[in-house]
Amino acid sequence: MFSINLYGQTDTPSLKGVSDSLVVVDIMTIKEANIKLLERKMFKEIAAQQDTIILNQNIIIDKYKQENLYLVSSNIDLDKKYKESIELNNKINKSLQRTKIGLYITGGVSIATMTYIIINSIINGK
Repeated sequence: MFSINLYGQTDTPSLKGVSDSLVVVDIMTIKEANIKLLERKMFKEIAAQQDTIILNQNIIIDKYKQENLYLVSSNIDLDKKYKESIELNNKINKSLQRTKIGLYITGGVSIATMTYIIINSIINGK
């Protein structure tokens, strides 16, 4: 049957039985019961709306988590590529320095050789 504490009731309204199939109920009791039923219906609607809001929030959170993970992984990839490009630039600069030194040495040897040939031809009279 029904609990006395159903819907926060603290006392049970008195019912008057007229016959086996007919019960007389006070109008205030019916009004209170209608109010309780309406509150219950509203609670169900509010709960459904809250569930929808929570579901939408979770969808948004999941979407932004995925986008954030994509951005983080993209950032990591860009950072790796940036570091690789710095290393490549350093290697190229070292190679250019070696090439410049080689050219200076080759130029110096060429000038020294030409100077030797010119001086030797002047001395020997050729």
